Amino acid sequence: MMDLQPGHSPAVLRFKGISVTLENNSVWKQFHSYGTEMILTKSGRRMFPYCRYRLSGLNPSQRYSLVLSIVPADQHKYRWNTKKWEVIGAAEYQAQGLIRAFPHQNSPCLGSEWMNTLVSFYKLKLTNNMSDQEGHMILHSMHRYIPRLHVIPVLDGDGPTSMTFTFPQTEFVTVTTYQNPWIIQLKINHNPFAKGFREEGIHPRLFKPKLGDSPGTKEAQSPVTKPAEDDDNDGGAMEISMEKTPVYSVITLRILWVKCSITQQQKAASSSGSNCHSGLY
Repeated sequence: MMDLQPGHSPAVLRFKGISVTLENNSVWKQFHSYGTEMILTKSGRRMFPYCRYRLSGLNPSQRYSLVLSIVPADQHKYRWNTKKWEVIGAAEYQAQGLIRAFPHQNSPCLGSEWMNTLVSFYKLKLTNNMSDQEGHMILHSMHRYIPRLHVIPVLDGDGPTSMTFTFPQTEFVTVTTYQNPWIIQLKINHNPFAKGFREEGIHPRLFKPKLGDSPGTKEAQSPVTKPAEDDDNDGGAMEISMEKTPVYSVITLRILWVKCSITQQQKAASSSGSNCHSGLY
């Protein structure tokens, strides 16, 4: 059975003097307490919650690239069995050519610019189309994944040295249709674009939570005793250890970044203006 116990999920991670805050931590914690699910489609679907960070401790005059990767959280495949996720076998093989990284559209940018704005990966899309040519993240359905933020100083000499930040509460299961009814309810409550779910009869096979009910009282919830409290600062900060936090090798990450940045550069070729400014997703 999938282990969904919240554990220690800090809102802030620190490594080599750099601090990364998961800005929408409270929302992620609520979803994580029931087992976050993300939809996969052939054309690509945006994440909700999405990854939104605030950085500090960067060298203001140093240029950095910010890259988001989404990697398997374990080596299993799952299925939803009425009220919980269960392991049904080994994970499907992920070909090396399908493993991608998503560079932020403003990369590279000065440290001062990154620190003066929220860094959002709202534009990232997830797909199960193994032939995708749009630069979306290619994932397998019914698998567990976790996003990782890579902070890469742009250096003139040797290749970039990646600093990787991973928040446990951002782990999710990929699906083509939502399985846990409480995840549907959370999507409706928090996602302004989930209006389709608000129509009567959209998911007749799922029970409809009554007004005033608590997700923790229904039998169909995932195996968690209660939702996380809505507190962005809960958990404090955690120092990252290289021994405990897996990171991409410099060579692998550089290849991923170069491959994925080609699509981004082609899309941006027709636009002009500053490459670094606030207010963008």
